[in-house]
Amino acid sequence: MKNFIKKAGFVLGCSLLPIIVFGITIYIVLTKSTDYKYELESNRDFDNKYINNFQSLGSMVAFGDKGINVTPVDAYIESGMVIVKSKIENKTGVNLKLKNFGIVTGNFTKNIFYTDYDEDTVLNNGDSKEVEFEVGAYDIMNTSDDFPTNMVFTLGAYNASNNNYNEYNLDFTIAWKYASP
Repeated sequence: MKNFIKKAGFVLGCSLLPIIVFGITIYIVLTKSTDYKYELESNRDFDNKYINNFQSLGSMVAFGDKGINVTPVDAYIESGMVIVKSKIENKTGVNLKLKNFGIVTGNFTKNIFYTDYDEDTVLNNGDSKEVEFEVGAYDIMNTSDDFPTNMVFTLGAYNASNNNYNEYNLDFTIAWKYASP
């Protein structure tokens, strides 16, 4: 009986050994991949700090669309956000309820932008209003040196009288200064 127990223990130990080795291997792989993930995130945080507080050189041009005129005011990157300020003027012939978000295209990437408007801000025909467009820097930049020189903000608006929806492409060309202000 003692021999049988010894043999059974040996067989059991041999069959558990691959499971133990496999478990240790999985543990090591998961630990290393988690370390690598945190390393990537810390590098991204570093880049985020690197692009913080850049401003436009002052060389900006902008074009409106379908009766919306746009005049650029400023562009800068602050706290990981690209911020473009402008003054828009409504010459569409109707009062517009402007949406406070939309799609931005910058250097061949697309993402969602937000404005500093309240939901359904009204811009009456003939009036003008300053607007601040915001988008995450890494949502449209591939690296910390990939400044978006051309950005198109597609701003949605409803006709205030009949609720017809229209989109207006506001096209900005921006030259960036490569030194903190």
